[in-house]
Amino acid sequence: MKRRFLSYLIVLSMSAVALAQPHIVSYTTLEEFLPQQNFGSYLRGKPTGETSSMMGFFTSWAEVTYASSVDSGETMISVKITDMLNLPSFSRILPNINKNIPDGYEKTVQYKGRKILEAEDTTRHTQRLQFPLAGRFLVDISGKGDQNMSQLFGLLDMTDLDGLKKLSNK
Repeated sequence: MKRRFLSYLIVLSMSAVALAQPHIVSYTTLEEFLPQQNFGSYLRGKPTGETSSMMGFFTSWAEVTYASSVDSGETMISVKITDMLNLPSFSRILPNINKNIPDGYEKTVQYKGRKILEAEDTTRHTQRLQFPLAGRFLVDISGKGDQNMSQLFGLLDMTDLDGLKKLSNK
């Protein structure tokens, strides 16, 4: 009887701990924080996303792609938000980098109080901004084609980072 009662208490306490832990944010909720309008000559596509689990690890991401209306789809920018709830230590660390490579660079920059990894490859015509947010989200803005880094920062400004940060506490 005592053994059964102790087992019941253990299961009950484990359930309480599980209920108290934050839950992964669904991709449909993450979509709400992506930029919602066209951007200059870039037309906003339909958002995509996924919420999945494997072996107790949960991930969720939402992404929207912007294609240039000026060229034939060769130039595009995507904005992606990933919930990294199961990897909190990864999503809090962004090293200081200042590296030149033969065809571009990678460096850590400060932008509006945020530490951001900025990278460009001139041979592949790719650009990227990437940074952790609120200890659980990874924000990734990547471009392919003839746009410049200021356009990526423009889409970053259109992303609801403050709302996403508030969501991390729920």
